[in-house]
Amino acid sequence: MYEPVTTDQIVFTVKGNDSESKLKGPLTTGVSLPQNAVKKVTNLYLNHEGNDLIAQFKPLSFWPDGSIQWVLIDFEGRTGDRLIVGWGDEKSQTKHDQEISLIKTDEHYEICTGVMRAKINRRKFSLIQAVELGTRSKNGGFVSEINIFQKDLCDTWVRIEESYQDGSTTRRLYGMGGCCYASLARDEYAVEVEEEGPLRTVLCLRGAYEADIGMHHYSGYRPLKWIIRLHFFAGHSQVRVLHTVIFSANPREVKISEIGLRIPVASESLTNYSLGTESIKTENIKNGLYFLAHQRSKCEYILDSFTTNGEKNKVCQGQQLDGWVEWSDNKRRVGVAIKNMAEEYPKAFGVSNEGLDVFLWRSNNFDSHLDYSRYSEEVAWHEGEGVYADGLGSAKTTEYSLCFSSGKETTKEVLSRSLRCPVVVSELENGRCAPLLGNSVQFPDRYPESERMLAGYVDWMARQISSEEWYGYLDYGDVLSTWDDDNNTWEFRGRWGWSNSEWDPRHAVWLYFLRTGHVDSARLAEAMSRHSEDVDTCHFHPLRPYWVGGSFRHSTDHFGDEPCSSHTFVDNWVDHYYLTGDGRAREVIEQAGNFFLKYRWVEDSRFSFSLRSIANAFRGLIYAYEVTSNRKYFDRANEIFTVVARAQNADGSWHKRFQITSDERLPDQLPYGMATEGATLATELGTTPPFTDDEFCALGPPYTNLIRELPHEELKGYQTHYLLIGLERFHKLTSRTDAAECYLRAVDWFCGGRDVFDNEHALRHSYYGALCGPLAYAYYLTGDIRYLETGRVLLRDLRDQQDWSEDLSRSGSIAMNSMGLSLVFFGVPPLLDAMCKAGLEE
Repeated sequence: MYEPVTTDQIVFTVKGNDSESKLKGPLTTGVSLPQNAVKKVTNLYLNHEGNDLIAQFKPLSFWPDGSIQWVLIDFEGRTGDRLIVGWGDEKSQTKHDQEISLIKTDEHYEICTGVMRAKINRRKFSLIQAVELGTRSKNGGFVSEINIFQKDLCDTWVRIEESYQDGSTTRRLYGMGGCCYASLARDEYAVEVEEEGPLRTVLCLRGAYEADIGMHHYSGYRPLKWIIRLHFFAGHSQVRVLHTVIFSANPREVKISEIGLRIPVASESLTNYSLGTESIKTENIKNGLYFLAHQRSKCEYILDSFTTNGEKNKVCQGQQLDGWVEWSDNKRRVGVAIKNMAEEYPKAFGVSNEGLDVFLWRSNNFDSHLDYSRYSEEVAWHEGEGVYADGLGSAKTTEYSLCFSSGKETTKEVLSRSLRCPVVVSELENGRCAPLLGNSVQFPDRYPESERMLAGYVDWMARQISSEEWYGYLDYGDVLSTWDDDNNTWEFRGRWGWSNSEWDPRHAVWLYFLRTGHVDSARLAEAMSRHSEDVDTCHFHPLRPYWVGGSFRHSTDHFGDEPCSSHTFVDNWVDHYYLTGDGRAREVIEQAGNFFLKYRWVEDSRFSFSLRSIANAFRGLIYAYEVTSNRKYFDRANEIFTVVARAQNADGSWHKRFQITSDERLPDQLPYGMATEGATLATELGTTPPFTDDEFCALGPPYTNLIRELPHEELKGYQTHYLLIGLERFHKLTSRTDAAECYLRAVDWFCGGRDVFDNEHALRHSYYGALCGPLAYAYYLTGDIRYLETGRVLLRDLRDQQDWSEDLSRSGSIAMNSMGLSLVFFGVPPLLDAMCKAGLEE
């Protein structure tokens, strides 16, 4: 059986890139704890160089025995710090001198960090209603010294376009368009305390953007929704903001030209701005002038000035803005920093003597819009597509930081740190071997060739993002899925486009960070998870509510094929939540859990189960239960296990399309070629015709043979990999004997049968090495080393497949496939761990 590690401390370091400052600041990290080690957070302590540090501890999940599995730790640190998380007898935490206080009134929340007091309006959106800087007196009261602003005028808006005219006779007019403001939708506005602690407190604001139309009957139109999370830190005048925008309009009719936020800090004295560019630019702001720094692409920005009469002058241009701007007068400084500003272009800063504008999206020209419509109204089954979808319900989160100071103290260093915040890396094996599917410690000395394979594959994918310029507001964090060998480029048609939720390369990058401590990998993993959680997932859909919480299938759009269970992979979201405590990640995990709760079935031979669909629902429900502790998710997962166990064939396999009403476990019909569970169901219901001969032929070989039904043996194999990783998670959670037996029968099928260990059969069904993980767990369950010996054969085959040519577009890849990256990481690290424990060489 799998044995948890037992020890009483974990050592970790704070890491950043060499060029980054060592400014001390707030840090948040998730740490996994051994089973049965810590029952309460009061048993934990954080130590640096022999001294206990002030820290905030929050449990994120629990082991089956009730002990804490993951804990979130807030503390202050700097790059290079080496710290110990330990546990023992219960002890009281030392209080921070500037501990956060939170006061709730009917009108507002008042939050004090010791050096800053802010008010958040509870009745009408204004982001932050008022900001004051000062000190805390001995009696605990706040002494205000500088008013940053108090006018309740912060607002966020979206500018939409709802018309088109070609200059001749073609015209479309769907609505009035114009600006939509968060402050107008007062009845939909709400504020809640999401986290409250002495070192970090998070307020979550929710609402909608309402169109500002003063005439006739057009009031109440709300085409987009938003969620804003404000993070406050003890002893700091910095606010970390996560600003999520959800598209809730008709994508065919509504385009976006601007998403902005205004921070009003008007001044009658001389004002200046400083802008982070290749060399910091500082300039006086003359009355009537407005400066716009616009990151138009990954490698181009333009800084323009505008006069009140509209005259425009180019000040300068360059490749990349650093991502921050500071406004100042003789008393105050206000700074803003946008994370991944160049990568998620087009974004911009606007500055005048009246304050700052932050553009989360700003069109490059009159014809350039943020477009959530589908590329085509037709669904191309002949190009592998399934069921129509568009961007209704897709979202995007932008992270930015606000920093306030007196006129004498610059915010630049704090802003720069927020853009490249240090990361926390566990040093010891028990810290790095976090309980995430596919994770293990690194073995650079014992298994150097395999570690080279893993590193090379991740490097290849990161290099593709850079060389292929997969950047932009909706694109950054995703990768293309399929390589076209004939044309030596990435395919971009039909289903062969963005990976979206085609397996989980994001999970692979998180595991790579855990195993190596590479800072850039942590930052890439977070960007990829944010994209997956927001852009690739449906969060709102009044027309098809059953889509909410599901992820869109791979397509040339990020949202062009229906959200479906078979393509909703939450593993990376769980990584993101456990390692950072991110509130948005947890919210989306719970959305997915509710999506999986909708999964239903009938025992009717006219209809077929999709193995990968029910497998992802099974695993996703287990994750939702672990994260939320809500029993409804576990109960439904348990029901699904009963069905899955009944569906298993006598030889241990499953059919990728099955039914549990017959001994053969097959439905009446086999609509071969259906791309998704939705396309298959529509065919089975008779509401759409099955594949035509023309559609089959257009797909190319082997479909040109017009085979309508596959032989039963060809229905077995790869979709079982979706199920095995969930079965492993289920067994670790429950220790059920029937789950272990079900699991072992399946692994034995991959090996050719019980006690057969046919390596050729295992190689045919290795699925980019995903089978390596189940072979390792089968070894833990049985102690039979032959599982590992078969795994070693698969491992050698993977290494032989890897490209190490001088062609940088290929070097490091396995079959030029980004999906394969996640499968390799689900399988290979746990196999290496088991091989090490068994004393096997590479």
